[in-house]
Amino acid sequence: MKNYLLLLFSISYYMVTAQNTYYVSNRSGNNNNDGSQESQWETIQYGVDQLEPGDILNVEAGTYTEIVTFNGNKDSGTSSNPIKVQAIGNVIIDASSIIPTGRKGLITISGASNLIIDGFELQNYQTPNPVNNDNSTPIGILVAGSCTNLVIRNNKIHDINNFSSCTQNSGCGPGANGIAVYGDTISGIQDIELIGNEVYKCVTSSSESFTLNGNINGFKVINNYVHDNNNIGFDFIGFEDDVCAACGDKNQVRNGIVKGNRSIRNTIFGNPSLGVPENPWYQSEINNNEGNAGGFYVDGGRNIIFDGNLSAENDLGFEFGSENQFRETSDILMINNYVYNNKENGVITGGYSSTEDDPDGGGGDAVRIYIYNNSFYKNKGWGSEVVFQNRVKDSHVANNIFFGETSTSDCHENFNPSSNTNNNWGTNLWWGSSVSGSVPGSSITQNPNFIDPDSGNLDILTSSSAAIDAGSIQNDITTWTDLFWDTNFPTNGSISAHGSMDYNGNNRFVNIIDLGASEFSNTLGIETVEEKPVPMTYPNPVKDVIHFSTSNGDYSYTIYDLTGKKLTQGIASEKIMISNLRAGLYVLSLKDATSVWSYKFVKE
Repeated sequence: MKNYLLLLFSISYYMVTAQNTYYVSNRSGNNNNDGSQESQWETIQYGVDQLEPGDILNVEAGTYTEIVTFNGNKDSGTSSNPIKVQAIGNVIIDASSIIPTGRKGLITISGASNLIIDGFELQNYQTPNPVNNDNSTPIGILVAGSCTNLVIRNNKIHDINNFSSCTQNSGCGPGANGIAVYGDTISGIQDIELIGNEVYKCVTSSSESFTLNGNINGFKVINNYVHDNNNIGFDFIGFEDDVCAACGDKNQVRNGIVKGNRSIRNTIFGNPSLGVPENPWYQSEINNNEGNAGGFYVDGGRNIIFDGNLSAENDLGFEFGSENQFRETSDILMINNYVYNNKENGVITGGYSSTEDDPDGGGGDAVRIYIYNNSFYKNKGWGSEVVFQNRVKDSHVANNIFFGETSTSDCHENFNPSSNTNNNWGTNLWWGSSVSGSVPGSSITQNPNFIDPDSGNLDILTSSSAAIDAGSIQNDITTWTDLFWDTNFPTNGSISAHGSMDYNGNNRFVNIIDLGASEFSNTLGIETVEEKPVPMTYPNPVKDVIHFSTSNGDYSYTIYDLTGKKLTQGIASEKIMISNLRAGLYVLSLKDATSVWSYKFVKE
């Protein structure tokens, strides 16, 4: 009996932990093969259809012409044994010969869960050109239905195009997306991570380059690069009836972290040098030379952190508003971001209509928008560095640097003061071509001494900058009660209003907190190095142990993930054991009695 029970246990254990690795090659494979490395399958879709929980599908280098779909439970892993589909080498899924119909992705996840998609290049999925009216929506990667525990990472997506000539008044609804996540069911989408993807050269008509829309609860958008598209870069949307009208108040993107992303040159004027045309959907705005494509846009989302992102050369830097009547974008924390050279404005909040019941949209509110420790440089057109439109309420702006194109008073605009209520302005630094007029809150009007702002380096150059040690600590956020925050901020879900790191990944606090997105420190200057050796770390990447090249006694250390979550801390003099960390990118902060150093490292 004991041997029988042991055998049952062994079989059960094997069933839980079994993992098979299969291979696809369109050069030497055949779908009649067994999928082994010596006998690969030919198509990605056939391989996907054979997988069981815990399996890995390696797709070997080549150009594949197919649409890949993960559909429901049959193509799902489990929480402990996800399915992983990964590119080995340069794997291209090319749709040059595929005509889009309806809304479909080159990779589509429809109601499937516990998946990892890693390392593909998706291209040339597009409507005929020219075309007068095509309501199809080609998408690079599409996620829809009821899904949980998805990781989509390291994919390159470009030339996803809808060439429709429709305008907003044409009665048609064309679109295209590089990445689109639609929470279009009552149970929605939970726990999705989009990491290290690139989306560029997409012609999106009425749609956005990288969008999360509808009933989505719990997400991370980290280290993605979205650039040179002819509409909005990143968009986080709620309350669109055509997504999930039955979801009610849950029909909104919520509880997420947006960190370390870059959004550059996303504009309705396109990029002719790259073959990206103007966007005819916004022809009237183009005729008036008025841009409206945001680098980052929240339209009806809530409880989202934007930390350490870069928004440059878009039409708008950041926008927090709500296009739907009587709806809100709420509880947004914008910290440690660089925002520069956007055509019209740096950050704009509130509904764009002065009336809440406007049938043309823009009647929503922006509530509890926290804008702390960001650096803005020359974002000026019809707007300015920071713009309050209509119905901005209970919001806070502090510790920022606003460096404008013209005078300091032009750095701020308040379109409708009577509707913008109970907003608090702390200390901010204001600068421009001249100092004139008034600005809200407690102000410092001096040149912040950015290192090279025209090239996008908004770090502080000298220790004499008025931005150094001029900030004030804002209250932690303790009212975001979803489990997502308890998991990512285990100190009772309390969220630091400033984060733990600045834009460059260095300690956010050196003495008193600075104004702006970067924290000035002399610790790595020449004088400091000569007086005391800097504790350099090696190797990088690292497998199990981080070593110090010098030792000045004991250092206290803290290791963070890229969301700013503290993972471990302690005291060490020569080495730190990290064998318990998963593979990935981390930040190590070392501190002695007088100095703090920060390093990014890769755990293999």
